[in-house]
Amino acid sequence: MARVIVVPGDDVAGKPSEFTYNDAGKTVSSVVGIYDEKEGVARVIPLNGRYDPHIDDYVVGIVTEPRHGGARVDVNTPFAAYLPTPRSYNFGDVITARVKDVDEVKSVILWEDRKVPSSGTVIEVSPVKVPRVIGKKNSMVDLLKQLTGCDMLVGKNGRIWMKGPSDAAVARAEKAVLKIAAEAHTPGLTERIKEYLSKE
Repeated sequence: MARVIVVPGDDVAGKPSEFTYNDAGKTVSSVVGIYDEKEGVARVIPLNGRYDPHIDDYVVGIVTEPRHGGARVDVNTPFAAYLPTPRSYNFGDVITARVKDVDEVKSVILWEDRKVPSSGTVIEVSPVKVPRVIGKKNSMVDLLKQLTGCDMLVGKNGRIWMKGPSDAAVARAEKAVLKIAAEAHTPGLTERIKEYLSKE
């Protein structure tokens, strides 16, 4: 079937999946997005949205308040996350971590922290576009790394750290990521990105 635009509350055919819910026996979209049905499952790809933290999410954060025995970290949510750690951090350090706990008001506790090289670049995309940037079994991010020569760390919170052999390589990678985010809802994207990077 053709893909159609749906808004919250629209009925969609198929079993509920992410970004849908069951309402009195009907499957309903919970977001504005592109809908199609595959193998009896309702699939909705959001066109935009904020980061909703979940336990074990891999995130890229920025230290906002170093503390003794820990640090407050911006992970692209309304409230700063807290990272208990014996390591010493400075304001503005970029780290990767996993979400250990989320309470009822979405306050986040982190774990498994690692500081990334300060010479890298951090860009942001809508968190709902992250699965498309990563691709199935890391296929898209592996393609980006291969064709740009850049190293990348992609957080579920919409932050992407990258470092490459040159400023030009990083610029190519950034343009490609933003193109993926802009066209995430369209078919044939992998081939277009491959062609785009081959011409750049």
